[in-house]
Amino acid sequence: MKNNKHIAMWSCPRSRSTAMARAFEQLDECMVFDEPLFGAYLVKRGLDQPCEEREVGQYLETNHEKVIQKITGSLPEGVSFSFQKHQSKHALPEFGRNWLKSLNNFFLIRNPKEIILSYHKLYKKKLTMDHIGIEDHYNLFR
Repeated sequence: MKNNKHIAMWSCPRSRSTAMARAFEQLDECMVFDEPLFGAYLVKRGLDQPCEEREVGQYLETNHEKVIQKITGSLPEGVSFSFQKHQSKHALPEFGRNWLKSLNNFFLIRNPKEIILSYHKLYKKKLTMDHIGIEDHYNLFR
């Protein structure tokens, strides 16, 4: 049986996590998952959906159980490991936590002041702590 290695990076928005994911994309034997729980999160929370729910389902997997199976399961031939870029706020409590044990988890931490300023500059809308997800990040880390 193949030994599957899954590396999961957890962060808040605007924490420079995309740069990390792009670096891992350059590795031949690495499969990158970029915010795989986003679709399920959008359907459950309905917060600031960029498109209609039916459109979300066309482009993103919205069933959290299917996503978790994919990111914890077997890797295709020729792939040695997966690198997963996650936002902590997307790992909703109702998705469970036991599956996290099958991942090699690490947390990307950026100064919250820098996160808030970066987010505000980009989106220029009313900002809440739910948008930033710092509390979710802390709770997942505990």
